[in-house]
Amino acid sequence: MTELGGSAVLRRFVFLLAASSAALAPGAAYATTPITDQACVSAAAATYRHTFDGPSGSVTVTAAKPLCSGQTQTFALASYTAGAPSSNARPFVYSTDRGSITASKRTLSLKVTLPSCYTQVEAIKGTALAYEGTNAPADLLPSATYSGGTRSCAPAPTVTFDNACDGSFTGTLANSDQASTDAVFLTGDRLLRLPPGASRTLTAKAGTTLTIRTNTFTTYAGSWRQPTDCATIAPSAAPPTTAATTTPTPTTGGEGAGAPASTPASLIPSSASTTSDLTDAGAWYPATPTTPAVATASQSSSTMSTGSVLAIALGLLLMVGGGFLLVRVLRTLREEP
Repeated sequence: MTELGGSAVLRRFVFLLAASSAALAPGAAYATTPITDQACVSAAAATYRHTFDGPSGSVTVTAAKPLCSGQTQTFALASYTAGAPSSNARPFVYSTDRGSITASKRTLSLKVTLPSCYTQVEAIKGTALAYEGTNAPADLLPSATYSGGTRSCAPAPTVTFDNACDGSFTGTLANSDQASTDAVFLTGDRLLRLPPGASRTLTAKAGTTLTIRTNTFTTYAGSWRQPTDCATIAPSAAPPTTAATTTPTPTTGGEGAGAPASTPASLIPSSASTTSDLTDAGAWYPATPTTPAVATASQSSSTMSTGSVLAIALGLLLMVGGGFLLVRVLRTLREEP
């Protein structure tokens, strides 16, 4: 009789534990799922894959894992006019594209226009694309460089300045109709491409200097000079300056896009070698500020989900209930005759 009573109590205890474990399992599974989904990495620690197509001027970059919230990694692509493979002509920027991978955007596609002559295409990680010459090897994406083209690049850009009596002046940018390649003009961090036979006029404000670099490696610098047919007193807003120059610095030969000009350093804009951004089209486009990649990793949220809290509470309840039932079973076994 004693054995039968004790066995019944034990069976009841085991049944209660099994039922409680079955109730706990769904809650535990629910609690762990969000933790797996929230896995992310910092931009600095992330791994990126890319596919590069030089002849078409395109690259696609994908982050292997999602970036954490607030993390950003910028990539850039550029095409250049270049010299023949056997020449020493320096590349000059022709077309650029930039974009960023973020927590909500794991894949990025970039595309540039290629010139109809010898060209070079390079994709980099970061924002510091070179205006002239090649990009730093450390910035280049693996196997993301291309050289092509079958004929020499022959742009024919010119810049002329005209002064007005009110202290302002204009700069007329043009590409000769005898050119066989689009002319590229850089001023600050803006880029303009003009096809053969096209021109564009810029108006400069009084008291300013306009400095323009072309893809024949020529720098033009102009500021206001009082025209001879103006009144004796010059406008007070922009006094005449004798340091102005409206003549281009001559190039020193070279093939393709040309060789570097012997331009005084003071006349070359500080952004002539690298640019924080160049936007590409057949007109002027200002630079678009980019957010630098954050070096420190964002911490994942430490707040537990509702499922996690319920699972922990249920586990504690089972421990207390199991201990209570065990005490009852032992007491029943001792009290039975």
